[in-house]
Amino acid sequence: MVHGRYGIGDRNDLGESILDFAMAYGLVLVNTYFKKRYEHLITFKSGTNKIQIDFFITRKGDRLTCKDCKVTPRESLTTQHRIMVMDIKIKNQYRARKEKINPRTKWWNLKGEKSKLFKNKILKEAPWNIEDETNTMWNKMAACIRGVAKQILGESKGRGPQFKETWWWNEEVQHVVKNKRECFKTWQQTRSKESFEKYKCAKKEVKKMVSEAKYKMYDDLYTKLGMLEGEKIIYKIAKLRDRKTKDLHSIKCIKSEDSRVLVKDKEIKERWKNYFENLLNEENGDRQNMEELREIQPNTFFS
Repeated sequence: MVHGRYGIGDRNDLGESILDFAMAYGLVLVNTYFKKRYEHLITFKSGTNKIQIDFFITRKGDRLTCKDCKVTPRESLTTQHRIMVMDIKIKNQYRARKEKINPRTKWWNLKGEKSKLFKNKILKEAPWNIEDETNTMWNKMAACIRGVAKQILGESKGRGPQFKETWWWNEEVQHVVKNKRECFKTWQQTRSKESFEKYKCAKKEVKKMVSEAKYKMYDDLYTKLGMLEGEKIIYKIAKLRDRKTKDLHSIKCIKSEDSRVLVKDKEIKERWKNYFENLLNEENGDRQNMEELREIQPNTFFS
């Protein structure tokens, strides 16, 4: 089960314990599964003593990935231990990631005429049955509202917005991009060669304008960085990057009674414990006043 019978042969108590350990955890001794010469099995040699004491241990399921295992007689790890080498072949299995699509209702379109249509349709189709239980009534109303909103307002494609750099945009680039989008819409509607050629020309023009605008803005930025004004910009960029690396939710600090900042978990827990003990066990001043008034006027009710 765990031994491949290609070993030196005799086993002592330590060898038996290694086999018992491998059998208990479902492991195999890899270097005993390959038939090698006697010199390529010895891992410890001292004078006349020749022993195999080093093993590669792996799971049974990973046994097929091991292609070869041997000892290099000429190379030594120390004066008496030899180096053992194992060849492994791992298949690179590519798994295509499934794109997560979560369409959402376009609630931002609920304005103008659509809001009136939505209201009228809800009043007509909504099940206003008060005799049902609260949970069933809620589920019916929620399903009705979602269905009507999906029909009137529509749904998004389910893909989040892509991050795009727009700090270098100007009016010319914006005008050219708008023209390209219009050309694309006309080509999708007509599917003619003329509209396609027009769209291709607009696309080339957009690429040219974008590259020119980027080059110009970066050139201006680099010139500013070389001047005295650029020091402020560099400090702003450094502060912004430092602020992005900080996670405000993971800050663990609290002040003690003597206004000392506590950062250790044990001290913070102890401080919270003492705080809540004092908060919940201290007597309230209003309650004391009400008890004193009851002693003076026992028949009076205080809310």
